[in-house]
Amino acid sequence: MAGLPPVTAGGAGRHNRRMIFRCAALLFSLLVFCPAAEAAPGLALVTILDGEALLLRDNARLALAEGVRLQADNILEVPDKARLLRIEFADGLSLALGPGTRAQLAPRLPGERGRARLYLLRGWAKISVGKGAAAGLASPLFDASGISADAVFALLPE
Repeated sequence: MAGLPPVTAGGAGRHNRRMIFRCAALLFSLLVFCPAAEAAPGLALVTILDGEALLLRDNARLALAEGVRLQADNILEVPDKARLLRIEFADGLSLALGPGTRAQLAPRLPGERGRARLYLLRGWAKISVGKGAAAGLASPLFDASGISADAVFALLPE
């Protein structure tokens, strides 16, 4: 092959060591300096997903999957074609969201509304509460607090 320098054993070894060192340095800097590399504690966990659903977190729009840890202020979108999205909290509370639902987890709302675990923007949600616990839900039209038994809420367009 004309124009290419001959490969010698010594040159290839130095090139490989240099490449390995660069990769190791890059990996080290990502682990040490990148805050996203840390495992963020989750507020809730996606346990069942039948169909496709979306997660809006910060400025990202991500596809949801079972096992994804959710955080406060995450917005969940369950399209009309999906069937069910179920999320569970560590204290035993679980939420099931149906087709056509858009909701925000643990929204930062003022006053008593700030204690709501879910802000239902549209669609339907079923709240299942663990024994001895209570939950709250907020929406643009109504608020419900002190929910201590299973309850289903629907916020549908007129």
